[in-house]
Amino acid sequence: MIKKKQFFLIFLLLGVLLIAVYLFTNRNSVPTHSMETYKTEDGWGYKILKNNKPIINQYRIPAIQEKHAFPSEKSAKIIGEKVLERIQSKKRVSISIEDLMELMVIDSLQQPILTE
Repeated sequence: MIKKKQFFLIFLLLGVLLIAVYLFTNRNSVPTHSMETYKTEDGWGYKILKNNKPIINQYRIPAIQEKHAFPSEKSAKIIGEKVLERIQSKKRVSISIEDLMELMVIDSLQQPILTE
């Protein structure tokens, strides 16, 4: 009877220890996000990466009716950095037409602005 209790206690302590190690290692492994631009057939796009794995691949200007690639690397980078900033600050990630106009990626007619 005592051996069963000792075995159960050791098994329970080992389980608690494994759970504690798992939780501690996951808490310290904060995911790192990054952004990179890339050339497309029609223009430019950007990727948001989490621990070097793509989680967002945006090859068109978001929020506008027409399907346009980013006309320059600079415009893709501006929006990619805005999305990355929002992810890191745990804010709403989506990009609005107002965001695009404020960052001078589109004009008031929702047409892409070519920036160098």
